Amino acid sequence: MQDVGSFIDVNIDGLKELEENLLKLPEDLAKRGLGRAARKAMTLLQLAIAFHAPQLTGQLKRGIKMRSKFIGDGVQGGTIVVSIGLQLSPKEESAFYGRFLEFGTVKMQARPFMKPEFDAHAQEVLANFGKELGEAIEQVARRAKVKL
Repeated sequence: MQDVGSFIDVNIDGLKELEENLLKLPEDLAKRGLGRAARKAMTLLQLAIAFHAPQLTGQLKRGIKMRSKFIGDGVQGGTIVVSIGLQLSPKEESAFYGRFLEFGTVKMQARPFMKPEFDAHAQEVLANFGKELGEAIEQVARRAKVKL
């Protein structure tokens, strides 16, 4: 899957308490909770993009995928990266032509459907991330029997 659209590097202020609680958890569980919260928050954006994607066959809507990965050594110095993009393989499920719609070609004007949704929902996704992270930390802490 190739990423298409915008990237945003976010430092969210006001989440100091959540960060402190996250660092109290075992490393593997903290990473899992952080990833789960980020993916749940980004689901709103993925659904909005799919809803507003041009539809002839439905292939483009089905081809809008999310992936996430954790980069770094630990929760404190690491980064969770969640991207939403177009599925490019296998060939029969590919939505490669979405990039032509999004960015245009020499012979076709751009008809963006991802960037407008990103712009419209970015703040909502960030707010949702804070809520989801708080819930994930509480859930992981209960399972790990860690007092926050």
